[in-house]
Amino acid sequence: SVDRQRGRGSVGEPANERVWPAGPLARRAVRDSRSRVAMSQRPVVVVITKGLPGHRSRVRPIVESLVRQGADVYVADDGESIDQWTTIGASWIDLFADGTLDQADPVSKPRSFRQMAFAARFGRQLAGRIALLRPNLIVHDQAAVIGWVVATELDVPRVQLCSRSLIDGIDAYAAVLASGRSQIAEECLSAVDTLRSWGFPDATPFSFLTLRSDVLNVYPEPPQFVTMAERDRLEPVVFVGSLATTAAGVADVRRLSPVVDRPGRILGSFGTVIWRYFHEEALA
Repeated sequence: SVDRQRGRGSVGEPANERVWPAGPLARRAVRDSRSRVAMSQRPVVVVITKGLPGHRSRVRPIVESLVRQGADVYVADDGESIDQWTTIGASWIDLFADGTLDQADPVSKPRSFRQMAFAARFGRQLAGRIALLRPNLIVHDQAAVIGWVVATELDVPRVQLCSRSLIDGIDAYAAVLASGRSQIAEECLSAVDTLRSWGFPDATPFSFLTLRSDVLNVYPEPPQFVTMAERDRLEPVVFVGSLATTAAGVADVRRLSPVVDRPGRILGSFGTVIWRYFHEEALA
C-alpha cells in the first residue's frame, strides 16, 4: 500500500511490505499506467534531493514553481525536511527508507563519494517505490546519482539541477584530493562497475560531479556567470539565477535597502564544506 497524503504527509511503504519489482517490470508498470491516464490529468513530478540542507535550498524554488503550475510534486528527502516540503504543497518521500549513504559506503570521503554506492545499492528499491506514483518526470540534484538510476529504471525523462562542478569536473575536487583528505572505498568502486552494467558507461567515482542530463540541465546561476564555452558544456541548459537580463530589469537597491550612516559591509560565504576540510584557510 502507499500512504499518499498530499500537502501534509509522507509517501512510502512499511519496510516489511513487498517492494514493487525493479527493472523491466517497473518500467512496464509505468508504461501501462500511462496508457490508462487521460491527458488532462495533472502531471506527476518526483524530485530527488541529496538530503542535505544546502542542496535542499537550491531545489525549493523549483518545487514551488512546479506546484504553482499544477503538478503533483513528490520530494524524496530525509525526515528532517517533511515540513519544508508539505508547507509549500508538495508531498514527501523518505529518501533513506531502504538504507542510508553510510550503510552503502561507510568509508569513502568526502561523503559525496558515497552517493555512488547509495545509487547502486538502493536505487532500484527507490525506483520501485516511486513507480507506484506513475511519474511523468524525474528531477534530481546533480550529486544525487540515484536520480539517474530511478529515471533509467522507470524509463522517464530526467532533468538535473546542476552545480559549478559540471563545468569544472574533477578539478572541482582537486584541492581536496591534493590535500590527502580523500578516500575512495571498495564499495564506491564496486558501485561504479554496477552502474556501468546498468547503462551508465562513463560512470566513475566522480560521477556525482560530472553527471549531466540530455533532456535539461538547470543551472542555479545567471547566464552572465559562464562563458560561451562553459555554456556549451551545460547544454541543454536553462538558467535560474537572480541577475536581471536587461538594465530595465535591475531593481533600485536604494529603495530596497535601509538607509545607514556608516560604510556598507559585504558578506562573502564559502558554504559549509570548507569548515570540514579547510578550517584554517577559512579562518585566515
